[in-house]
Amino acid sequence: MRIFYLFISLLMLVNIAKAEEVLTAVMYNKSSIIEVKPAKGWKVYYKNPGSFGEPMQIYQGNQEISFISSPPDRISTMKFEEFAYTGKFYIKPIFSENSNDQALILQYTACNKICVAGKAEVANLDEILTEAEIPAYAELPKVKDYNITLNIKNNLQIVSDYDDIIFSDPGMITRKEGGKIYLLLNPEMQKGKEALIKNDGKYEVITIALNGNIEVLEDKVYVPTLSIIAMAFLGGLILNIMPCVLPVLFLKIWGIVKYNNISRRHILATIAGIFSFFIIIAGLSMSFKALGNELGWGIQFQNKYYVIFLMLITLVFGLSFFGIIKLPQKIIEIKTKYEFAEHYLMGVLACLLATPCTAPFLGSVLGYTISLGYFENILIYLFIFVGFAFPYFIMLIKPKLLLFMQNLGMYSKIINKILGTALIITSLWLFIVLLYQLDIIENKENNWMKFTQEKLKEELEDHNLVFVDITAKWCLTCQFNKVRVLDTEEIRDIFATHNVKLFRGNYNIQSTDIEDYLHKNGRKGIPFNALYDKKGKIYIFSEVLDADTIKKKVEQFSSH
Repeated sequence: MRIFYLFISLLMLVNIAKAEEVLTAVMYNKSSIIEVKPAKGWKVYYKNPGSFGEPMQIYQGNQEISFISSPPDRISTMKFEEFAYTGKFYIKPIFSENSNDQALILQYTACNKICVAGKAEVANLDEILTEAEIPAYAELPKVKDYNITLNIKNNLQIVSDYDDIIFSDPGMITRKEGGKIYLLLNPEMQKGKEALIKNDGKYEVITIALNGNIEVLEDKVYVPTLSIIAMAFLGGLILNIMPCVLPVLFLKIWGIVKYNNISRRHILATIAGIFSFFIIIAGLSMSFKALGNELGWGIQFQNKYYVIFLMLITLVFGLSFFGIIKLPQKIIEIKTKYEFAEHYLMGVLACLLATPCTAPFLGSVLGYTISLGYFENILIYLFIFVGFAFPYFIMLIKPKLLLFMQNLGMYSKIINKILGTALIITSLWLFIVLLYQLDIIENKENNWMKFTQEKLKEELEDHNLVFVDITAKWCLTCQFNKVRVLDTEEIRDIFATHNVKLFRGNYNIQSTDIEDYLHKNGRKGIPFNALYDKKGKIYIFSEVLDADTIKKKVEQFSSH
């Protein structure tokens, strides 16, 4: 499996990027400290890249130079781990007696929308600086001249009190889960291996050997567990009652009660529309993934033209319920002739309006698809479809329920006014979203700092409690969370009492920084809310927030 991903990476190298467009590397000449700055949106892999990428190396002529570097970011995407840098970092080469005056060459693999392998010549700065004057020394892990032996359990859990262990050897990949460290990929381990350890917030480089029953793990086709499939189904089912899908709910009701003679075939046509949508989304997701990208849930709402299209569609529907707009006779004849097509398109439209935000379970499940193959992706999207279309399936097997819905047709005048009002309000909401996207209305967030990964990292390095809210105006569940929880006086007081630093990222339009952050945390959609403790440990909240959970977590993290 690893060879496959490396092969895909090599295929993507046809997209050549100039080294200076990816990163810059300069060395304080008298101190032998290299400062590396990746370009915005790029991640550069560590000497042990993890599950993907190629290791970073330094050469002087034909001679490979050993080095220590700043601790990398651990990027977890379900069963895969990556170790990479997403911001400025430092390298200290360890020169041997055979070193010469030739320029240093940094060989790296970096990814953004594509992955590239590159080489960058390290420029020299003729500055004489002491260790105290170079911030790199505070970041670089200390090299300790001692060896330790750790035990490993049968489930490949490393028995250790360390906060983290990252081996320098690309063949050894560790994963953190539930405060424990596990080995994912392991060759023979009896010999000592260099490792970067984190202990009480400080990093050290030591030599580690592991004892235990150690077997080489082979990559196998990974079939989602029943719990993941159940979460996919529940996520799709709950999506029917989320704040984001209120317009969809109105359209579903209208699609049934407008016909007194609606049959099972009409219901099946709507189900077919929903099915087509989710199969297309699964296909697009896998296509994006093959090209080195991820397809986020609801990202179409970041496109102003898509918002304009839906705004006009919902406005026309809404006004037609009041008789203000009447469809041309030709269109009415087509609708009558192809009424099954109308139901099919109604199913598609319901899905299009349902994707601005994720429901409970759905965010985790969609994040889960990041690390899976084609078959597994299709399986998960299939069960999301079953959950979302479940009310229609119930009507198919319960004729009395269908008959009850048909009988509502006698109240069609009242229902038309309710549905018309709801759709006009939806159109108005989309118009406001458009104004924010065009910067006609300014985003003002009192007491909240603008989210960037770099600023978040700075606050975590200062050992502060940090709360992150990734939101968008087109995400109604996000707005629901704000009004009901985040912007209440009770939660504001909790944040202020415990000196929680607040970051809010507006995802109204595309942001590679936010996309990368969501990807690191195994999510493909919003709302996304997380709390970090003073050691940088993260807790990710459910898509629908409640005040009690936030209060408990803030108090718990504050006491650490």
